[in-house]
Amino acid sequence: MQKEKVELFRSWKVRCVSLFSFVFLEMMNVFASFAQTVEVKIIDSETRESIEFVAVQWKPVGASSFKSGALSNEDGIVMIPVKPRGKYVVQSSYVGYETSTDTVEASEKKRTIRLSSSDQLLAGVTIVGKSKAQIIRETPEAVAVIDAKELQGRSVSLESVLDRSIGCKT
Repeated sequence: MQKEKVELFRSWKVRCVSLFSFVFLEMMNVFASFAQTVEVKIIDSETRESIEFVAVQWKPVGASSFKSGALSNEDGIVMIPVKPRGKYVVQSSYVGYETSTDTVEASEKKRTIRLSSSDQLLAGVTIVGKSKAQIIRETPEAVAVIDAKELQGRSVSLESVLDRSIGCKT
């Protein structure tokens, strides 16, 4: 009887260790799939200098629209989170440069995208502002309506009525 219990315990222990190992390895695989990134560096095609604050968008190949994006940092770098064995369409745009569209694979660790300068000029720039006086004029003001019928029959002075009204002090 004792020997059977020991064998049963060992069998149960082996099963638990095997199950735990399987679950642990599967969790590691899931976490690894989310932790992959591709480093994309954006540079000027002529000067080879990095360009900061480039708008970079990406989507899986075949997706209808871009749903993820970021700005390149001061070194012109954007980190794109990818799933293993995935392909992504990467679109980069910046004022004064032509928009670039490239395909990046998840297996790549680093990718450099070169933007070509554009001679296209802006049609115009409109600057809208308000002076302090205009802001004050447009600020809403409280309005209190004092009805003579409410005051009728009361011995109240006009000064005390105005003191109780919003925005009026005598």
